[in-house]
Amino acid sequence: MKVSDSGYYAWVDRPPSRRAQEEVRLELEIMVAHNRTRQTYGPERLQRDLSEHGVRVGIWRIKRIRKKLGIRCKQKRRFKATTNSALSRFSFGLGSPYTGVVSVRLAAMSF
Repeated sequence: MKVSDSGYYAWVDRPPSRRAQEEVRLELEIMVAHNRTRQTYGPERLQRDLSEHGVRVGIWRIKRIRKKLGIRCKQKRRFKATTNSALSRFSFGLGSPYTGVVSVRLAAMSF
């Protein structure tokens, strides 16, 4: 890169910008709010919660910070099994409750 030595060292020694300082504070606020809401709030609800606690921040900024921190909300509902466990033995090829019915109907249709 074509940057002068003095320009580089001026950039290195420069204090963090106001936005960079605010970003660090927002990261902490978002982590606290995420834990306070039992890790179930998405960005929209999290924004509402933060505004109730006096922190004004946009949804896209919350999304970006959450992605940076690796924060994801938990599923609200528990997993519900939709398979009847009493019938699960048939899915492994151990037989079907209709095997006898089918063979009787096929025998009756034979001429």
